[in-house]
Amino acid sequence: MLNDIKKLEPGTQQEIKLLVKSVQSAVTRTGDAYQKVVVRDMCNHEATFVNFKEAIQAKPPLVVTATIDTSEGKESMFSRILSFQIDPKEDPNLYLPKPRINYKETVQFLVNKNKEVRNGLRKIVADILNDHFKPFVSYPFSQSGSYARTAGILEATQKLTILAEQTAVIMGLDKDLMLTGAMLYYIGKTQTMDNAYQATADDVLLGVGLSSAMIVQNAVQKIMSGNDQKTKSEINEEDVKLLMHILTSRFKGVPTAIPEACALRYLDAIVTESEAIREAQNGEQKGSIIYDKNFYGNRIYCI
Repeated sequence: MLNDIKKLEPGTQQEIKLLVKSVQSAVTRTGDAYQKVVVRDMCNHEATFVNFKEAIQAKPPLVVTATIDTSEGKESMFSRILSFQIDPKEDPNLYLPKPRINYKETVQFLVNKNKEVRNGLRKIVADILNDHFKPFVSYPFSQSGSYARTAGILEATQKLTILAEQTAVIMGLDKDLMLTGAMLYYIGKTQTMDNAYQATADDVLLGVGLSSAMIVQNAVQKIMSGNDQKTKSEINEEDVKLLMHILTSRFKGVPTAIPEACALRYLDAIVTESEAIREAQNGEQKGSIIYDKNFYGNRIYCI
């Protein structure tokens, strides 16, 4: 049995073990119903197969053993799922990109940084990270490109926090606000990504910025409706508004109005775009040029 999509050969029917990432229902021009199935193998390859047979009803991510019919298409190979069997004992995480950080050490780093922040903001960060802990420390940052791996959100958050602290010192900005903004800048991705490395409906309807701001708003409302008068007195209304402005004033968001928001917007570009370019260069020959419309200038020079 295969475990590498690249080894599927045209004109054959082969058995392979795969991770099913997502399943989308579709209809052909002639009215026949089928499924578009995004799959991933143990070798970090992804592909989209079609399924005209028994529908996959279980919710991804799930591991299946499938029989695949592969044929040569006009531009690429065309693969159809002839049959499949779900393996409930197989861990889907084994098929996803491994983390590049020690998540325990990274979480402790953020906990220590949060202790340096003034009380009201510190309470907001602590409550939010506790409430969203599992997705925050394990979910990917994106479907592909920047930090598209386990603990990707956490990894990007740590890098942004380090840059934010240094920038605050150099530029004389509000360090507490910068650290808080950095630690929560990507918290909305716990809603816009899922554990199958797929974007959710919130990614399209709300976006990361608004999702992050809504999480902050809910956390503040929860604190203010509680009975801890001391904590409630430490929540500064202006700090909350400035924090929400930082989270929403990003690409295609609210126009930037304070220096901390401006700084984090550009630091975000450093953290995400530099990583995306580095990932795009992976495995490419030194000196070659990659053409990709997702990057500024549509080209990348490999070094």
